[in-house]
Amino acid sequence: MPKGFAVIPMGLEDIGPNKGVPVPQIKKGDSTKSPTKQSKPGALKIIAISGSLRKKSTNTGLIRACININNPDLDIEWADINPLPMFNEDLETNTPEVVLNLKEKVRKADGVLFAVPENNFNVSAPLKNAYDWLSRGETPWKLKPCAMVSSAAMTGGELAQKSFRQTVGYCKVNMMEKPEIYVKRFSGKYFDDDGNLVDEETKDHLKEFLVAFADHVKNNKV
Repeated sequence: MPKGFAVIPMGLEDIGPNKGVPVPQIKKGDSTKSPTKQSKPGALKIIAISGSLRKKSTNTGLIRACININNPDLDIEWADINPLPMFNEDLETNTPEVVLNLKEKVRKADGVLFAVPENNFNVSAPLKNAYDWLSRGETPWKLKPCAMVSSAAMTGGELAQKSFRQTVGYCKVNMMEKPEIYVKRFSGKYFDDDGNLVDEETKDHLKEFLVAFADHVKNNKV
């Protein structure tokens, strides 16, 4: 498994072993579209959740980039959390169908990939809300192999990831430790105006990240 690396503010710092590996490019101008679902018989089933609801979100852009890399071991499906209501115990007497559907998707998945935005040095409300809904009752989170990527200002999302790592510990999520991906949102280097990842070196890091994630899921399937 490759050593950890991070994409951090004030430029790109690579502490991983591989550079210069070409990966498929993302089409410009497609960020307003939902990330497409892959279909790969025999591959590990991964549910990808972006904690940003913004149409041109760079975090959703990272999910899209992971799908476009087309790792042969991973069948990645984006799950939209925008329709989820705010968590309310009163609703649990008749749990909303959108919650039950997401819970079932996560239950059937071999692993989960989170794109973790950072709001006020913490995890975003939509992502925490989705986690809270699925933490109730017989949770699908328990021991589920997971990993995180982030795009944000300042730290690139490092603080949000640390916070979220603590949060998911409640349900004993099996979160991958390394590599780490933090991408500075406002540098003008990494994303285009539509939220698409355009930096080739960061794409290479994502490719390494997904190889490590596939190994993590294979070694920790529940």
